[in-house]
Amino acid sequence: MDPACLRAVPHRKQAQLAALLGAVEPMAARAGRIVDVGAGSGHFTRLAAEAFDRAAVGLERRAERVAAAERRLGVGPGAGSATYVTLDADRDALALAGDDLAVGLHACGKLGDDLVLAVAAARCDLALVSCCLQKRAEAWR
Repeated sequence: MDPACLRAVPHRKQAQLAALLGAVEPMAARAGRIVDVGAGSGHFTRLAAEAFDRAAVGLERRAERVAAAERRLGVGPGAGSATYVTLDADRDALALAGDDLAVGLHACGKLGDDLVLAVAAARCDLALVSCCLQKRAEAWR
């Protein structure tokens, strides 16, 4: 990874991004599009678009994070194929296609569950690094 692409990315996150990019490489090679669900700051979306020369879309529920991710675009030769969309997966359906690679890095709680269900319906590839499985809004939690 080009160090310029990683400016302002914490060191620990850099290692996570490098590991995930390496792990998804075979799936990304056959994907028509990479969909980063819960994109956060948008680093994975941007780096995946560049590394795999694929269209990559980052879905994030917080509009201010989407705006910040959009401001980071233009770093790196392939970053132009990265886009960001404000979408709340709790309210809005994840529209995935059969040739997508859906990725969830730190897809907490219900987001991870929703992602698995959407991937099963679309019959596409999934790379999921879930965490905080207890982050649920339901009373039974």
